[in-house]
Amino acid sequence: MPRFPRYSLRTLLFLTAAVAVLLGWGSLKAEKQRRAVATLEGHSAVVGYNYPPYFSREYVPAFKNWRYRANRVYLFRPPSESDIAALQALDGLEAVYTNNLYPEELDLLRKLLPKCRVY
Repeated sequence: MPRFPRYSLRTLLFLTAAVAVLLGWGSLKAEKQRRAVATLEGHSAVVGYNYPPYFSREYVPAFKNWRYRANRVYLFRPPSESDIAALQALDGLEAVYTNNLYPEELDLLRKLLPKCRVY
């Protein structure tokens, strides 16, 4: 009969701590994104996520803050300082779509958000 490997209590506690750190790190990123999205949506912006194409829309709101990245933002008014700070806090932001901005405001957004496209 094969013997199962034995683990000490110290090993079990170490593995539990490692899993807790990984889960905490993931939830910290999700909380940062949730705060940024709440700020933007409170200032009449629409945030888009990178859902898989086969994902049903009825299940999306439960998962959007921890599983999927916010990758596009639609701004319907000139961004305030808190909007710009929230945009900079979104790690996976790929595009910002604006409406009724002057060219100098677009250039400022492009300077402040160098990794994403501003339209």
